[in-house]
Amino acid sequence: MTENGINVYFVRHGQTYFNYLGRYQGWSDIDLTDKGIEDGKNAGKRLASIHFKAAFSSDLSRAYRTGQLILMKRSCLSRLIRDSDFREVFFGSAEGLK
Repeated sequence: MTENGINVYFVRHGQTYFNYLGRYQGWSDIDLTDKGIEDGKNAGKRLASIHFKAAFSSDLSRAYRTGQLILMKRSCLSRLIRDSDFREVFFGSAEGLK
């Protein structure tokens, strides 16, 4: 990487109840499981040495909550930016199915 380059880090949200049950979730706004919360905290620990200048997540709760957990206890950012343009693919009537 050059001096003027940027690094982009992509992190998947923590486990949700649909993940646990093997169901399609796309735009379904499904909560994180206890394991999903731990997933987010662990991702934050692994990325603790990275100084983020910006952080974005989809507007869905699972992604936003995971982002909050990753950035918890950091002073480098004032907020996590929520944007629907970061949403996963939409599965339509298949959402919630196996």
